[in-house]
This record gives sequence, C-alpha cells and structure tokens, in this order.
Amino acid sequence: MNKKFFLFRYLFLIFLLSTLILILLAGCSNNGTDLPKISNYNVIFTVLDESSQPIGGAEFTLDETTETTDSEGIVAYTKPDGTYNYTVSADNYNSKSDTVTVDGNDISQSVSLNMIEYDITFTVTDTADTSIEGANVSLDGVNKTTDSSGIVTYTKPDGTYNYTVSADNYDSKSDTVAVDGDNISESVSLNMIEYDITFTVTDTADTAIEGASVSLDGVTKTTDSSGIVTYTKPDGTYN
Repeated sequence: MNKKFFLFRYLFLIFLLSTLILILLAGCSNNGTDLPKISNYNVIFTVLDESSQPIGGAEFTLDETTETTDSEGIVAYTKPDGTYNYTVSADNYNSKSDTVTVDGNDISQSVSLNMIEYDITFTVTDTADTSIEGANVSLDGVNKTTDSSGIVTYTKPDGTYNYTVSADNYDSKSDTVAVDGDNISESVSLNMIEYDITFTVTDTADTAIEGASVSLDGVTKTTDSSGIVTYTKPDGTYN
C-alpha cells in the first residue's frame, strides 16, 4: 500500500507541475498577443527658400536624428505619435527651429528658410568729399534717397548687384557691388555737371585781342589768336 501511495503521489505531483507549466506558457503567450501595437507614421519635410524653391543639402535634425535633404529639398522620418523638436540649417540661410506633432496620421510639412542678409551702405559725396543729400540710389531695381550725411543702406544676401547713383547737377554713376558673407561699405563720388563759359575779347574795332588775361573765379587764362578763352564750370554765379 505504501508503495502504491507514494507512486500515486509522485504521479499527482508530476501532473500538477505539468499543468502549472502549461498555464504559465499560456499566460506568456496571451501577454504577448495582448501587448498594444505601436504604429509608426511617415513624417516628410520639404525645405524651401523664400521663392518656394527647394534647398538641397540642408541639415535637418528631428528628435536628435540628423538627415540631409535631397535635391528636391525633401527629408523623411518614421515616428510614432508624439511631439518632436526639429532644427533646420543650410549654408547662407538663417536656421529655423520648431516642433511637429504626430497624431495617428502621416505628415507632410514645408519649412521655409530665409537667406542671411548683409548691410550695403552707400556714402555719396562730390569730388570735394562733401556729402550729397537727396541723391537717388537704385540697387537691384529698388530706389532710396541719401540722408543729410549722404548715406543710404540696403540689406541683401550674397550676390552681385547693379546700382546707379544720380543727383541734381551731378553726372550719374553706375557700377556693381558684390556681397560675399559680410557687410559692405561703398563710397561713390559724383562729378558736378559742368558747362562751357567762352570769353571772346576784342577791341572797339571788334578785332580779336590775343594774349588778353581773363580771370574767372580765381583762375587766370590767356586768350588765343582769336581772342578766345574757355572755362568749364557747374551751375553758379562767378566773378
């Protein structure tokens, strides 16, 4: 009887242990299938300039992961629901930082970058280095007027620009200015428009007097064989 009893108890223990193992295995299997599935969504960014043109080669950092935009200005991530910080930077552009929120759907978002601009300061003077107030400066099709110090300022990104400077009673001047990663100071000197003043010196018989001395505004010249001497002067009254 004792041997049968112990055998029975031994088999019963094996049965209990097997049952427990099966329950544990079933529990593990159920826990695995009951875990919530995390969905990832496409997060696509298109980086553009102020003219809505794509910026290739921009560095895009989303949630501390950095990628580079392709030739179409596009970079793509996959992310689960959440709010993420991003920063965009590119050569010659101001960087931009912001956040994007993923909420159960794919996202396509455009990011516009502004080009870095630099000051172009014009100082307009006459040939005596006197400031010309009210001179008109036209740069890249935009007109501005100099202040009392003969100064006018533009802001432009890197590039080469045509300009024209004009003022009343002065010859206009045209040239180009190049911006290359720094502020520019451009000095422009204008020549006053001058006109001929021709003197003809004769005697009372209307005969030309050669070698006559003519002094105009402190400058002395001598008449030629026709009794003529010529000066060039801007607008004004002269002795």
